[in-house]
Amino acid sequence: MRVWRIARRQYQALDGEGARLNGGRWNPAGIPVVYTSQSLSLAALELLVHVEPLLAPIDLVASEIDVPETDGLGARVTVGQFPPGNWRDYPAQEWQAELGTMWVADAAFLWLAVPSAIVPQEYNVLLNPRHAAMARVKVVSTRPFAFDGTGHTSSSIAKKTVRTSASRCS
Repeated sequence: MRVWRIARRQYQALDGEGARLNGGRWNPAGIPVVYTSQSLSLAALELLVHVEPLLAPIDLVASEIDVPETDGLGARVTVGQFPPGNWRDYPAQEWQAELGTMWVADAAFLWLAVPSAIVPQEYNVLLNPRHAAMARVKVVSTRPFAFDGTGHTSSSIAKKTVRTSASRCS
């Protein structure tokens, strides 16, 4: 299965360190998880929840990742399996981080596909960096990522616009 991840260049390793330090919807701080998405566009939306486009870091990298699907290495969770209540709330409900903690500790599955809180019809794929099969996960390609499509990040365009506007005002 191909999944995507967008991260700053210095944090592109698939070690789950960022999620371990900060926690996330599906893990509390202290538990490493690698968050990926089933498409590049979903990965971009997931990033936009946390970063304003004009303030996006200039060193973003999109990684295309190959995750083995064979041998019962993964599981998919559907919305119908969730307890009653709005699982899409922010901050996330406590049971979500507990589920992720149990999944990592159990180590039965390399990956866990969970519905996106932004687009519930699409899935984010969590990777357990502590799973023995993590060595079979391969980064297929990496490329610079920018929201405006020109190779410039939106923040670099904003800076240029501010400088241009400022010079016109003087």
